[in-house]
Amino acid sequence: MLKAMRMTPAVAQESSRPAPAAPAPPSRRRLVAKSCGAETWHQPRQKADVNRAPLPKSHAPAPAAAPAPAPAPILQMPTVLLSELLSYLDASVLAKLRQCNRKLRQLVPEAAATLMLDLPLLKSPPALPALLSGFTALRTVNFSGCKDIQPNDWQTLQRATRSGRESSLRHLQLRGVGVRMDRFLHGERDPQAVLSTMFMNLKTLVLTGVLMLDAEQIKVLLASADLEEVTLDGLRMSGDGTFYSEAVQPLVNLRALHLPNAAGLPKLELRNTKLEILELRGCASLAETSLDLPSLLCLDLSYTAVSGEAVEEAITSCANLRSLFIQGCNRIEAVCVMSPSLTVVDASTCSSMRRFRVVGEQVHLLQLDLCVALEGLILDVPAVRKLDLSMLPMNQLHIKARKLKKLNLNGCSLLRDVQADCPRLQCLFAACSPAPVEVFGLQSNVVQWKRS
Repeated sequence: MLKAMRMTPAVAQESSRPAPAAPAPPSRRRLVAKSCGAETWHQPRQKADVNRAPLPKSHAPAPAAAPAPAPAPILQMPTVLLSELLSYLDASVLAKLRQCNRKLRQLVPEAAATLMLDLPLLKSPPALPALLSGFTALRTVNFSGCKDIQPNDWQTLQRATRSGRESSLRHLQLRGVGVRMDRFLHGERDPQAVLSTMFMNLKTLVLTGVLMLDAEQIKVLLASADLEEVTLDGLRMSGDGTFYSEAVQPLVNLRALHLPNAAGLPKLELRNTKLEILELRGCASLAETSLDLPSLLCLDLSYTAVSGEAVEEAITSCANLRSLFIQGCNRIEAVCVMSPSLTVVDASTCSSMRRFRVVGEQVHLLQLDLCVALEGLILDVPAVRKLDLSMLPMNQLHIKARKLKKLNLNGCSLLRDVQADCPRLQCLFAACSPAPVEVFGLQSNVVQWKRS
């Protein structure tokens, strides 16, 4: 055993030598692409491992994306295209771009010709003189909700909307500004001339409870013959309101006139051949109307002091009327709505109305909610498909509706006299109603009416 453990000198010398190092990995070969002169590195191809499972398709390496083209400098674009792009930017952005380059400084005033200055959209709007410095020919201006307008801002706006000797302003909105016109025109020698010059080409004017104007200022604001839409909301005026008629009469292109919540307007006279929308909602003192509007499509007399006779006269004078709104007219006791062109009639919350009659071949929507004094209802509405008369205290109902499919009489606890001509009626709700459902001619083999 000792002999086996004893080593010869040759064997001991070999054992004392260090173990040979592991073979080094194959070195990378550097290849130079002769075609383009670019240097690339390639790993030597290795043998595929047959025991290795193939990668699923979802983990397959994505193909190399094509190199993105170099961006073209924006200032090298054609001037016409660059001006068109600038016209879609905000006023504050254009003010910053104007300070970047001489070419942009020249193009910004041209782009501002179609610019909409909408200060409510700016989180921290700068001072108006700094914002509009260098701008000319502004067309659309929106000062809605701005509380920090200074008196000299009016003169700044006048300079920014000047195109030669005329004004370029086409659309002006002043909503909730909460200032007076005399503050804007403070220091002007001829305030009326300033207004007439600035608003001479207006197409849209919106003033909502923001300015205390007199009759002369109203006439100047409405002096543009191109006006198509006018909104005067909440103006506090004195007098009999005849200045509205005098100011609106020359507006031959006017399409929409909104006078909601106007105080001091007991009577309104209008003659216009192109007016399509007239809104008088909330004019609490309005009791008389004299209208000659052959093109009128929508009339809103809600929450006014008009009577049933005034409503009937208005319908007669508007031959093409499509929509009629008389919500909350508490002076109406009885009214007859007859028009071959009407499609929508809303008489909700008329608390004093006792008799109501509607005759219209095209009426498809009728609202009578919360008419708490209604006693008799006569309807001749062939186009109505659904009708809700629930909770009405009426005792008489005469209805003729050839296309009516669903009728709700729930809660009509006083209804006794019913005459109906509804051949297509499919569903009738008459809970807590003593109405004789037999007059509707519903078939007995189908559950088409419900009473509890």
